[in-house]
Amino acid sequence: LIPLDQALKGVKSLRIKGQDAVLMKNGQISHSLRTQLISRFNPDTDQIIQILPEEKGRLLALVGLEKGQGFKIKRVFNY
Repeated sequence: LIPLDQALKGVKSLRIKGQDAVLMKNGQISHSLRTQLISRFNPDTDQIIQILPEEKGRLLALVGLEKGQGFKIKRVFNY
């Protein structure tokens, strides 16, 4: 078995910390994280983006863009 963050090598990742990480663990996307997602996510080529802690650690969540609804958390991982 391999860790999820290594299994998804072809998927863009975004590292977060502080309040952004706390909110993500509770299933919420902060305003500052939403701004970062807008700048990193390409709706033509990306289906999801992986959210990782700033320091080394396990995958926190997968976020995708739903047409007409904006960014939605697809899955939060609580280890």
